[in-house]
Amino acid sequence: MLRLSNVLCLVVLALSCVFPFLVLALYSHPTLDDFTIATILRTTNIFSYCWDIYNTHSGRFASSLFSFFQGLLGEHFSWYPYFIFGFISAFAISLYTAGATLVAGSHSDKLLIGSVILILTFSAFPWPAEGLFWLTGVQSYLTPLIFTCWLLVLLARCYAASEERTQLSRWLLSGVLGFLIAGFSEIGALLLLLVGGALWVLPSLRPARREAHWVGVAITIGCLLTLVAPGNFHRLHARPGYHMQIVHSGVLAMVGTAYLLLNWTGNALLLALTVVLLPVSQATTRYAGRSLLNRLTTGPVWLWPLLLLIGLFGSMWFCYLVQGIGPALRVKNILYFYFLICWFLSVHAGVGRYALAWPLRYPAAWPLRAAAGVIILCLFFTDHNQNLVHEGIGKAPNTVVQAYHDWLSGDAARYSSAEYARYQQIRTSRLDSIQLPELPVRPVTLVYVDISYNPALWGNQVYARFFHKSAIWVKPNPAALSEWQAAHKP
Repeated sequence: MLRLSNVLCLVVLALSCVFPFLVLALYSHPTLDDFTIATILRTTNIFSYCWDIYNTHSGRFASSLFSFFQGLLGEHFSWYPYFIFGFISAFAISLYTAGATLVAGSHSDKLLIGSVILILTFSAFPWPAEGLFWLTGVQSYLTPLIFTCWLLVLLARCYAASEERTQLSRWLLSGVLGFLIAGFSEIGALLLLLVGGALWVLPSLRPARREAHWVGVAITIGCLLTLVAPGNFHRLHARPGYHMQIVHSGVLAMVGTAYLLLNWTGNALLLALTVVLLPVSQATTRYAGRSLLNRLTTGPVWLWPLLLLIGLFGSMWFCYLVQGIGPALRVKNILYFYFLICWFLSVHAGVGRYALAWPLRYPAAWPLRAAAGVIILCLFFTDHNQNLVHEGIGKAPNTVVQAYHDWLSGDAARYSSAEYARYQQIRTSRLDSIQLPELPVRPVTLVYVDISYNPALWGNQVYARFFHKSAIWVKPNPAALSEWQAAHKP
């Protein structure tokens, strides 16, 4: 096993990955849908809002229910950064706890796998601006990931307990979480149906306990409520002239799936840290007690790679078929989480099938351990500058490096100060129509989108309604105005 000092190095790296996002949370601000939902909830209670959304717009009943956070904000944003800070903290703690719970081993093994999961999640998080710092995106796409971690922890503990113990409260909470997870997005519901169906179809993986079947029923009901909601079909019919192209969408989905897999599996940091976890995986497969991780990988060794391929392809196909475009970046946050789960389950299944008898050990010589640490750090900080040209230096850092840049460069602080200056200008102005200065900087990690130069666009309109104004727009500089007019030419 790894020495504690080596494990602590990875723990420090993991904490360093989470830290800049917690700092940037204090500079975050609401945008677009945050203002829309908050404005609606001034005159509508949360249950009426959920019912209206379910019937006219989307089946994401759980996401709508969690919109009460926008209602809590009211017209004041002082609590917004703390909401974001809390969600990111809960996400990081949940990731670590889920990884540590699934592994049967020493405390250092649990520290190791929890740290690796944090490093891989935050360093390659596809789009933090929408997934971590936009409250509407957090409700729809980050909360189900947090709940999934909680569900895995509960199921692991229920499975590890003896069958004589009922664990009724844990099973009930598992059913509630499974039901809610399905109600956050259509993509999540499809992935849950895929994985749950595979576990029920294969006899070697089918749960034996009656309580597990009730959890499966709750998840299935949640998925069906999300997918067959009247709002989904209402939104489809609201797009006159659009026709689903099954074959064309399938081809685009195949290309998109291949692109995702090549990028994610080609991440050298993922491959290196997977190798680091192999001895821990082998120790878990040899564990004589009841382990949910071992149970999930007792089926065919090809099961989880196949579920990964089908899940990514099905999600891409669904987006192209229904929307005519690929999945939004915030959806790829969910797909990346699904990829990591299937990846590690596939690796664990392969270790249990083909490497159970091999002596998988860490090198004993300290120069080899030091070299491995240096390699991991180099892979972490690489900017993937394939052409080795000077202009490409630092253009493609990982998400953590970009977060540190946005924080330490002062861009996040300048952005936050500019937003607060806008709020002050709006609240002190007696004019009904207000022109705001353009943001001096838009940190990549923080900013999802800003209001535009056109007061007639919906984003500007909801922004104005929130502040009880008739029109609000941004004063364009000449270069930006020319670029915007060229992009919006009829």
